[in-house]
Amino acid sequence: MSKKYKLGQKHPIENLHRIVALRDGPWGPSETIGGWIESEKNLSHDGDCWIYNNAQVSGNTKVFGSACVFVNAKVFDNATIHGKAKVYGNALVSGNAKVSGNATIHGKAKVCGNAIFNGDEIVGENSLIDKNPVNTDSRKEKAKKIINIEEILIDLMI
Repeated sequence: MSKKYKLGQKHPIENLHRIVALRDGPWGPSETIGGWIESEKNLSHDGDCWIYNNAQVSGNTKVFGSACVFVNAKVFDNATIHGKAKVYGNALVSGNAKVSGNATIHGKAKVCGNAIFNGDEIVGENSLIDKNPVNTDSRKEKAKKIINIEEILIDLMI
């Protein structure tokens, strides 16, 4: 398959480059300006994955499949974003975190460490997930889980 983007403008401070679409896709027409990546290893040329707006993806992070990172989200270290996952707002995903399936990380959420979200989970607002949870979508239960910092604090107080 041919390349879907090229590296464009260099970030004024970080070691990042804007992506520029080389063909039409869900991200828009050819020449659409995308978000920031450190290198082509961060964003697959296959699938519908894309980085939009001012979102930044760097380090050994890989975004592939139909995953999207947008607005001001930052994904770095060794994180993996794939499937139909979405990371947006001012969310941060780092460490060895894996976000896949239909999982959504948004707001000012911080997902790091070895966290794994691979179902229909939604993590938002001011959530902080920094442990080794394994959250999967059950075939019996496809209920969306909303994890907020308030719930974590309540659990800690019990």
